[in-house]
Formats: sequence, structure tokens, C-alpha cells
Amino acid sequence: MQDTERLVRLVNGSPWMMSALRAVRSLQLTSWCIGAGAIRNLVWDALSGYREPSALSDVDVAFFAPQPDPTRASAQNFKDRTAAKRYSERWPRVVVES
Repeated sequence: MQDTERLVRLVNGSPWMMSALRAVRSLQLTSWCIGAGAIRNLVWDALSGYREPSALSDVDVAFFAPQPDPTRASAQNFKDRTAAKRYSERWPRVVVES
């Protein structure tokens, strides 16, 4: 199995990662990704045989807005939208980088 296939299987098999991906997708950002820390923990847990996911202090989200749109793509707007969706109940912190 290729590394990419293994990673896709890990992500698809992880309820918390899928929840995080769905949550960020719901924000309707143009181009985005979840940071490497969450991916690293997912891979480390799988390689180490952990049954429970390691704790994350935050979920980093990076996004790109090719043309600044103050109504949708600003970091503050993103923070406001994540706060309104109450993601902090699932994750301690959401860190925004644009």
C-alpha cells in the first residue's frame, strides 16, 4: 500500500479528524488545510498502536484568499465564524493563519 493510500485510510477511519475536516469545510473557505500537527498525531497514534487519539492543544487551519474579501476571508471573520459554531466545545483552540 502506498503512503498516500495509508494516510487516506487513517483520515477516513478517524472520527475526530473527519469531524475537524467537516467543520472547516462548513466555513466555505476557498482554499484551506488542517495543519500538520493534527496529521502528525494521527500518524503517530497509528504507528504506535494507540487506541485513543493523542490530545491536541489546538487544530491549526491555514487558508488562502486570492483576493481579499473582508466579508469572508479575514482571519478575524474566520475566528468569529468558528466561535459562532462553538468548535471550542470539541477542540480547545482553533488557530487561524491566512
